[in-house]
Amino acid sequence: MYQYADIALKGNNQFIYDGDAIAQSIYIALKTHKSEVLFDCEYGNNIDDYLWSGLSEDNATLLENEIALTIERDSRCKIQSINVDIDSVNNAYVAQVSVLVNGEIQN
Repeated sequence: MYQYADIALKGNNQFIYDGDAIAQSIYIALKTHKSEVLFDCEYGNNIDDYLWSGLSEDNATLLENEIALTIERDSRCKIQSINVDIDSVNNAYVAQVSVLVNGEIQN
């Protein structure tokens, strides 16, 4: 029996379960700006504020913190590792996150 279920964002109204459902919830939270959700102004994050501020180690650290805070709001998840690096060739940040969900690591 499944503990968590959700409708997949991609597909023909197919259901996803457990780790996949939780991973989708994290994805949605990371893509949602704070105060974007009615009646829950704390849901989401301020990641966009750092993406357009220029590449710097300080902003990379702030991004790491913002990503961690967003994921930690979901009590089903525990962060194993998080790292945000600067890719100066592509003028971008690269985030690597490993999360423990129901005892299984999700990357």
